[in-house]
Amino acid sequence: FAGAAEGEPKRQSEIKFIVGTVDIDTGEGSRSIVRTDAATADIGSRSTVGVEVDPSKTTGISTYRGQVTLSTESGSVTLGDRERVVARVGAGGLGEKTILPDPPRPLAPDDAAVFDLNRNQPVTLKWIPVPGATRYRLQIARSRLYVPDSILIVDDRPRPEAVVTVTEEGAFYWRVATLGKGNVISEWSPTRRFKV
Repeated sequence: FAGAAEGEPKRQSEIKFIVGTVDIDTGEGSRSIVRTDAATADIGSRSTVGVEVDPSKTTGISTYRGQVTLSTESGSVTLGDRERVVARVGAGGLGEKTILPDPPRPLAPDDAAVFDLNRNQPVTLKWIPVPGATRYRLQIARSRLYVPDSILIVDDRPRPEAVVTVTEEGAFYWRVATLGKGNVISEWSPTRRFKV
């Protein structure tokens, strides 16, 4: 917006989202609008938000940082840091706000650690436990972007660690998220990499 006043967003993106998941990060002076069949999410500047829409058109909005106003035919709600709400098409409207768990922080191995394939040693991944966690979702991929074809493992773990046997050389990337009560999920931890 060339004529944006002081404090108003200078850039805006808008999408119509049908089904799937998308993560949105808005910068300083920008905002995003995400429209689904169930709701419209107005995402403020400096926000990190996850949006998922299932085949029944149910829309889930998770605000990891920042602010989102979610509007439906039956009303609207504003979400702040670490809050989530689900919107359904028609009479279902808006669900109750829930609190998102914190993401785990990776502990071991150190980032860019190197393992020798010939030594046949397993790789032990560890992260700091999160209070209130029911499980942890682990992803290991060949790409730091975690494109679907590169993901080797997606696994829910009851404990804050995993032992992985690697049978080929290369670079591997891993991250973990916290699952809380009601299967709410945090954002992903920072990515770590190891080489074999």
